[in-house]
Amino acid sequence: MSKRTGGKSTTAEVKTVVEEKELAARWLVIESDPSKANVFIDGKLAGRTPFHRKYEEGEYTYRIEKSRYHNKAGKITLKGEKKSLQIELKPNFGDIQVTSVPEEGMMIFLDGENTGKETPATLNEISSGEHTLQLQSRWYQPQTKKVTVKEEQTTAADFKMEPAFANITVQTQPEMRMSFQPQSRRKFMWMETKRASPL
Repeated sequence: MSKRTGGKSTTAEVKTVVEEKELAARWLVIESDPSKANVFIDGKLAGRTPFHRKYEEGEYTYRIEKSRYHNKAGKITLKGEKKSLQIELKPNFGDIQVTSVPEEGMMIFLDGENTGKETPATLNEISSGEHTLQLQSRWYQPQTKKVTVKEEQTTAADFKMEPAFANITVQTQPEMRMSFQPQSRRKFMWMETKRASPL
């Protein structure tokens, strides 16, 4: 660009300066019960609860996930003040109460895995749906059942065990009767009777 001043010509350069507009950012706070749940923002994993992060103003989707709980999802709009969400996750599990007769102390297996518990016992926080229970013992035949666990409920599983032992009677001469019976899976009792000789 040229300009004549007092008979002299001068040259000037014009520059265009573009200033970026500062975008407003707002705090997004998400807390859940129970905590340590995964937080997804617009379909991407962003962290775990309790969650605090700044985002540009606008609309977002969120999803909260935690094992053995139902997911929680929705939309939020960030504008003005910070946005806080309090999320209560609904359990997706129940309990199983396991008993056995005629004896207790049976080892409990759930879906093929030893639970480390013996009857009577309650298995806590088992995921909803169908499961396989099995009781095992040295003195009884293994027994298996299918059970359906419903969320936030206790399912009863009662087992009637079949013995894996027999009674034995021994006859002797002179007449003497000896018998023994397992009184439990850990103890035996020995009984002996003898007929008196006539006078």
